Amino acid sequence: MRPTTSAATEPDRGEPDRGERRLAGWARPVRGLLTTVVASVVLLPLSLIQLLVVPLSLTRNDSSGAGGPFRTCAPDSVSCSGPHYGFAALGVLVVVGCVVVPALLGQQAGQHRSKVVGRGILAGVGVGILVTAAATVILTRH
Repeated sequence: MRPTTSAATEPDRGEPDRGERRLAGWARPVRGLLTTVVASVVLLPLSLIQLLVVPLSLTRNDSSGAGGPFRTCAPDSVSCSGPHYGFAALGVLVVVGCVVVPALLGQQAGQHRSKVVGRGILAGVGVGILVTAAATVILTRH
């Protein structure tokens, strides 16, 4: 036979009080936002490099080697190559992936009630970080 326990000696397994529930309600979205921000910052160098590569791959470059690798074709150029549309499309996909992946990670960590709204908001945060960083790079060039 199993020993019986009274309600007074059993540990409380009821629902948490309102203060703990409110904290848990705020903790998940904040955790999702922080996850998105950290993942976006980690992927930021890759995004910025791709934002540089895409316009370069859409121009015609002098492939003779004279004047550097990114010299645009001039009338006196011996050999020209480009534009490389496949490479530009790949760069755009990488940039989109660098926005979508942090949003998906943030959605998973934050467990928003509406997945579409959660992913949309977190993708907007990722785009905001990318645009701010790109504008900072462009404006601080000499």
